[in-house]
Amino acid sequence: MMKKLIVSIVAMLAVPAMTMAAGFELPAVTEALPGTTVEIPISAVGSPANIQGVDLNLESDAALVFVGVTFDTGVFAGNYTPPNVHVEPPYLIASTTTNSGTVALPGVIATITLNVPDGTAEGDYFVRTFVPDYEVVSDFADDAIPPEFQGAGVVRVVPEPATALLLLAAGAFLRRRHS
Repeated sequence: MMKKLIVSIVAMLAVPAMTMAAGFELPAVTEALPGTTVEIPISAVGSPANIQGVDLNLESDAALVFVGVTFDTGVFAGNYTPPNVHVEPPYLIASTTTNSGTVALPGVIATITLNVPDGTAEGDYFVRTFVPDYEVVSDFADDAIPPEFQGAGVVRVVPEPATALLLLAAGAFLRRRHS
């Protein structure tokens, strides 16, 4: 009897620890070539409760240009209102609403599209679901999501394959001879 009681108490204590606060997640790194567009999924993570919509407040490095956002209507169980989207580089603000009590399952809720302009230098450029300079975060229809549960990722701009081959070829000619 005592053994069952201890197991029950341990199980009751473990359940709250297994649930995580709701938040957003982006892939850690997405590779892209200059002159292309890249699509980046935004996922709901943790245990989103009943929500009435999503407000995305996104910021990217100035070298990247937001093209738009597509909300995954399959995530929301109820009605879906076409999103209100405003793009003003380096920011994208988008929101959509659903029926009261709609549940967002953990998973992809939206996909953002970014343009990597021609001539963008090789390197890492940030994308995030919050704007720290203005203290603005993304949320589930005014259900505040703390900064530590906001998503951030990197768009890694890589050289075009032809450029990489030229660099390798040049490296062969620049090798020093040792006697």
